Amino acid sequence: MGGDKCAILGCSSTRSRCKGVSFFKLPKLGKGIERDKWAKQLVLSINRSDKKFDPNKARICSLHFQPSCIRTGTTGKRFLLPGSIPTELMPTIALPNTKNSHRNPPVERPAPAVANRVAYYSFSDVKRDATVITLPWCLIENSENSVVFGLIENDTSILKFKVFFKNNFVIDVHIYGIPAPDLSQSYEGVKIKTYLNFLLSKSVCPGVRQKHLQGFASLPEKTDQTSCFRHIVNKTDYGTNNFYHFSTIRSRHCLLLSDGACTKCKDSGRLLHKKWTRAELSKKTPLKLNSSMNSTCPTKLKDTLKSSRKENKILAKKLQFFNESLKKNYIELREDVHSGIKNFLDNAAITDPLSKLFWEEQKKAFDSKAYGMRWHPTMLRLAILLHSRSPTAYQTLRKTGLLKLPGEATLRDYTNSIQPQTGFNSDVIDEINQATKDFTEHERYIVLLHDEMAIKSDLVYDQRSGEIVGFVNSDQIKDGSSYQLATHVLLFYIVGISTTFKMSLCYFGTESVTPSDLYTCYWKAVQNLENHCGLKVIVSTCDKASANVKLHQLHSNQFDGNICFKTINHCATDRFIYFISDVPHLLKTVRNNIFKSGFGKSRLLWNNGNHILWSHIVDLYNRDISSELFRTH
Repeated sequence: MGGDKCAILGCSSTRSRCKGVSFFKLPKLGKGIERDKWAKQLVLSINRSDKKFDPNKARICSLHFQPSCIRTGTTGKRFLLPGSIPTELMPTIALPNTKNSHRNPPVERPAPAVANRVAYYSFSDVKRDATVITLPWCLIENSENSVVFGLIENDTSILKFKVFFKNNFVIDVHIYGIPAPDLSQSYEGVKIKTYLNFLLSKSVCPGVRQKHLQGFASLPEKTDQTSCFRHIVNKTDYGTNNFYHFSTIRSRHCLLLSDGACTKCKDSGRLLHKKWTRAELSKKTPLKLNSSMNSTCPTKLKDTLKSSRKENKILAKKLQFFNESLKKNYIELREDVHSGIKNFLDNAAITDPLSKLFWEEQKKAFDSKAYGMRWHPTMLRLAILLHSRSPTAYQTLRKTGLLKLPGEATLRDYTNSIQPQTGFNSDVIDEINQATKDFTEHERYIVLLHDEMAIKSDLVYDQRSGEIVGFVNSDQIKDGSSYQLATHVLLFYIVGISTTFKMSLCYFGTESVTPSDLYTCYWKAVQNLENHCGLKVIVSTCDKASANVKLHQLHSNQFDGNICFKTINHCATDRFIYFISDVPHLLKTVRNNIFKSGFGKSRLLWNNGNHILWSHIVDLYNRDISSELFRTH
């Protein structure tokens, strides 16, 4: 039954008579397990077994579905939601099956053997048959060992096909001089004329002929280990008497005979296009100062030289304009005028104590060397205030020389009261005790957070401690040699539950922390907080990284159940520590999973027999922004 009439028994809906009624096709099989299951359910709902019913052409009108099963796309086209089943205006009696259900199944019988046809009984028959082959084939050789035919391409002198019929009844074919092992076969049962006509009916694979890709493949004798090679064919055009050649790139596994480019050559073309894209991007990328001259192509060196000359020309013009502006708008002070201004500042009556101190420090700094300046404590406080407001503006004032200010290293010595170091620091423990000494009993409940962050692998020399910072903490994190560079930082952080207290407890340099190492560091952190700081850890928060999930699973043997959400506090056995996941990370995970859910995507989520798709979220959002709020009475 075609698509002009509804397949439901007793339904008279047709396209010509029923305007506004949609007709939906049954989903095809082989598009996924869920779609196959849905298609079978629709066929069972139609409940027909007569000869006129064809599931591949049958359609069901929209009158048999509930409105919630139908959606309208942006173009106005209506479609069924996956899993929808017709429930409206359905017949109660199925069309009876007129076929005899008791018919015996047919007996399978083996097909009769086909006798092998013999075309030639001796090689002399082959030689005799070769003499009657006509154009466009030409007989190149007719000897006792082989019969060779050739096909010259139109208006050229190049051999397109060269076919060898050997005396051992084996055919060898060369196409444009390239052997085609896939075409080698026995011709004992095939006539010469039949095989040559077969070759004429086939097209030759053109390979990869894009001109910009030809330079990325070498000639065959130089590329024995590569996946493709450059095939050059020389031609002579007899019409114009011109000699020319064309170049194409072929895969080493090229099929040679195919309709259009074969799949192997297409794959080689895609790989060469990626190489060409990287080469073009490399040309546009500026050459670095420390780049090797030997490994850089001359074209890029030439472009870099042109760019440098252009930049130098622009800078020279700016410098000339700046010098002309100085001569036009500014004057140079004589030595006596300069001395007079300095004496005026020295003898100026500044009544504000802070301003007076500031100018005295400035004069002292201008007269002293670049290093070794002893700054007044008030000046250091002012510099710390300016740097905290805007570090960029602070650096600009120092670099321009407009003001003499302390360096950032000097400010760091006065702002960091605790010397930073990896692992558990006794100074941090003392600072926590000092900050929480007046806490009441309920204010000592805290949350312990931990997270692993990626950092840039490098070594730094600390002048104050004399240590080299940047290695993995081998005494705490056993993930390699003590000389392994750290790529991540594992941080433990504490937050008060009923207070605003927040502070970093410790951090460790890691390469990639394992659950066992995380287990050891975690309980050492709990032990320091419970025994040395008098704080009570009742909540542990982290994201859903694999190491954190396995850390929770290490505590699952204490309780029954598949999900471990708490564990006994080993430092205070009368209390539990509850594991709570980071809510923003959970929301992001749910969003990513729904976004990747759909037909043809990496996953297909469903619940209670209904699919969960990203389009549902989009429809809900569009409906929300299009709806208006009205005041009701």
